[in-house]
Amino acid sequence: AALQEGESTHLVTAGNQYGTTQVEIDLVIREVYFYRGSEMVIPYSTSDGIGSSILTLYVEENSLNQNFPTDLSGLSMAIQYDSALLEFVSESQSDAMLNLNGGDGPDFWAVNPVEGGVLVGLLASFSFADHLTLPTETAIIDIEFATIPEVWAGDTEGLSGQLSWGNPTSIPLDNLVVIDGASSSLPLMEPIPFHIQPE
Repeated sequence: AALQEGESTHLVTAGNQYGTTQVEIDLVIREVYFYRGSEMVIPYSTSDGIGSSILTLYVEENSLNQNFPTDLSGLSMAIQYDSALLEFVSESQSDAMLNLNGGDGPDFWAVNPVEGGVLVGLLASFSFADHLTLPTETAIIDIEFATIPEVWAGDTEGLSGQLSWGNPTSIPLDNLVVIDGASSSLPLMEPIPFHIQPE
């Protein structure tokens, strides 16, 4: 079952033959960061099966977060798609990413297209001279996908569904917001609808 938002305080007691100690822990469960994607509509030609579209991935911080807006070190994103139907074409940083570090962009930016997925990692500044803040829905990356022509040529029905968040490989990268270079937060990942449509 999913955790519900809320706050609670717990007293934890530990002891051994030398004595006991207690610590009070405040547990806060809150949807803090949201990962979203633009609805992706891919029109394709039924004669040759060729089509393409751009998917934009966004992040937003919940204004109810205690430290809002939080200075973030970076983030990672992983999105999956059906490689039997679509293929990765290209990627580009959003304006918000390009504007980091006085217009030089993030110090670390890596996009790894893998079979059935796209993995994204970024660090604003190695020296913490700049940071990300996400007080509103902020575009991170544009990813271009294309149809696989031989699959869609002659298809007059198309297909609708949802792209899945997650890493389809064993590469150690997950959907995380990195707060201070050491701690991180799991975002709430909202479904991303897609429509592959004949025209």
